[in-house]
Amino acid sequence: GWHAPWPISLWDGANSGWFPLIWFVAKVWGFLFFFIWLRTTLPRLRYDQFMALGWKILIPVSLAWVMVVATVRALHNEG
Repeated sequence: GWHAPWPISLWDGANSGWFPLIWFVAKVWGFLFFFIWLRTTLPRLRYDQFMALGWKILIPVSLAWVMVVATVRALHNEG
């Protein structure tokens, strides 16, 4: 958004005049820098590698996590 970041927003004049435009442009540039940096540093994966990750790792981990949460909640409800 166009609002100043938290520590700077405590100053009364941080969101008046040209500052909202400056904050917006700075945030967009920061997001673009982070996105491009992340895109260029991470390895590119093929579709079959993503599918293997999902079927072999993410689905079993999520099922195990659901079981852990259900067990903890059941034990918490029972006392």
